[in-house]
Amino acid sequence: MSDLKTFRSQLAADREHLSRLHDILMHERDALESGDIEALPALAQRKLELMNALDSGARARTEWLAQVRLTPERLKHVLKNRFPAIYKELSETEALVNACATLNEVNGRIIHASAQRSERVLRLIKGQPDKPVVYGKAAQTEHVAGTGHAIGIA
Repeated sequence: MSDLKTFRSQLAADREHLSRLHDILMHERDALESGDIEALPALAQRKLELMNALDSGARARTEWLAQVRLTPERLKHVLKNRFPAIYKELSETEALVNACATLNEVNGRIIHASAQRSERVLRLIKGQPDKPVVYGKAAQTEHVAGTGHAIGIA
């Protein structure tokens, strides 16, 4: 990236990749919520490809910043004061990054909750009830599994 035109072109490519990533994350969320596990591997592959492209762009921008001897903060300041149109594009790109990060975090939480549900169901199927929580010394919670001792005889 030798000039500002190239930087702007890279921003446009990143926004395109981020927009596609946002769409994939929304499809992933729909698949997770509907239980469509067959769709997940293809979505994960497309997500990985886009993340690789974004990573490549980030490395190129880092190299460009080093060449022009600017920090990211200084670049933002220069763009805001001298090139407001490019600054707006950078801001839009950052907003897309934040939106994708939020969606990815939500999807991760859905996956985690689903895994916990599946684990609980498997324990119940195996006849292993949820481990009760009791309070020990200093009010710390402890999970207690059965001790194997009979409490009484019926």
